[in-house]
Amino acid sequence: NPSDYQKVLKEFKRVLKPGGKLFITVPFGRSENHGWLQQFDKNGVDTILDVFKGTDANVIFYKYFKNGWQTVDATKCTDAKYFDVHKSKQKYEDDFVAAARAVACLELIK
Repeated sequence: NPSDYQKVLKEFKRVLKPGGKLFITVPFGRSENHGWLQQFDKNGVDTILDVFKGTDANVIFYKYFKNGWQTVDATKCTDAKYFDVHKSKQKYEDDFVAAARAVACLELIK
């Protein structure tokens, strides 16, 4: 179920001490459900923040370019598609990405 992660977030928050930090990295770009994983879009990341309801949060976005990963604004990642090697007929695409083309790194503080 694509919303099951919300139960996990609530449990992580429950077991954290006050001021404790939870670090999460998720594939980011177009909202995609691959069955075995999902890629989050901006609304999905906002849902993570809303469900956790911490005292503070920091989010950094990274996008893969041919010369490596770079920090970018979330708007630069909205078109990012996940490369699912399990479903693809080809081993790699032109950019040689191994999986996520962008990620959101979240620091959630209880």
